[in-house]
This record gives sequence, structure tokens and C-alpha cells, in this order.
Amino acid sequence: MSAVSIISDRTLLCGTRLRVLFVVGLLVALVGGLSAREAAAQTVRSHPGYVDLAALGNLDDVFSTAPTVEVNVEGALLKLVVEASRADDPELADLLERLEGLFVRGYPASGASGGRIRDRMGLMGTMLAEDGWQTIVSISERDQFVRMFARSGAEGIVGLVVMSLDEEAVFLNIVGDVDPEQIGRIGSRFRIATGL
Repeated sequence: MSAVSIISDRTLLCGTRLRVLFVVGLLVALVGGLSAREAAAQTVRSHPGYVDLAALGNLDDVFSTAPTVEVNVEGALLKLVVEASRADDPELADLLERLEGLFVRGYPASGASGGRIRDRMGLMGTMLAEDGWQTIVSISERDQFVRMFARSGAEGIVGLVVMSLDEEAVFLNIVGDVDPEQIGRIGSRFRIATGL
């Protein structure tokens, strides 16, 4: 066997090994990327300020239609919103940067009876209170019904839930380091009527 053929065989073998390593590395990166995304989603959903409002209130049973507003902003998408807001409203960007997630469901109030919606919101409020959430706002007027709950942690408010009923029934969960005085700014940014 000549030296040229040995070098040629080693080069071919090296090239094949590199391709195999590249493919294995790519697969590990893809699986790792999925795991990181799943871990990030799991982190938000295991956060003490997170509430799955649709499940808690079994909202599909209350409303005959799908939500007309559905917002699920977390992880990389939340970071994108933060950066997009930074030029126009740096204070809002700073506020959003402290959050882990923002989740909204909005339904037309005509999709169920107002009494049934109020009853469900009341039941959801009771369940939140039993789970350690504190009532911050409670408005019960003929044309407006609002409930706001906060969950506190060692460093302040870690979650906020707002349920509002007027022309729309809106269910909002803000997860992370929440400043209740700034909720209107978050609502305006995402065009969400919180009833406050």
C-alpha cells in the first residue's frame, strides 16, 4: 500500500467522522433547543404567579364561542416585545423586562349570560383566594364587574390576575415582578381592556 493511498484513506475516514460528528452535534443542538424551550415554558407554568385561567374557570363550558382575544407572550417572544418597545417607551420596556409571561383570554359577553360569567368569575376568585392570592380590587356595578388578585412573594408581587366583564369578558394573568400601578400601560401596549 502506498503512502498516497494511506493518506487518502485517512482523509476519507476523517471526513466521514467529521460528517457523523456534525450530524450528531446538530441533532443534539436541535433536541437541546427543544428541551430549552420546553424548560422555559415549564418554568413560567411552574412560577407561583402563573394561573391557567382557562382551566381554572373551565371557560370553554361558560362561553359558546372561542376566545376573540388570546395572548400568550413568554420567553423569547416576550424579549422581542421588550426590545421592540424600548425605542418608543423605555419605561414600558423596563416594566415588561421584569415579567415572565402575559396571558389573556377575551370573550364577547354575548357568548354567555352576564350572571353566569359573574358567577364563574366569583368561583375563580374563591379558588384563587384559597390558593393564597389576595383580592386587590373588587368592583360590582350594574355595567361593570372587575376582580383583581395578587400573589406576593419574598420580593413583592409575583403574579396578578384580572377578570373584567363589560362588553367583553377578559381574563388576564401577568407573571413575574409586577407593578400594579403600571397594569394600564401593559394593557395599552397589548390593546387589552382590563376594566380599570
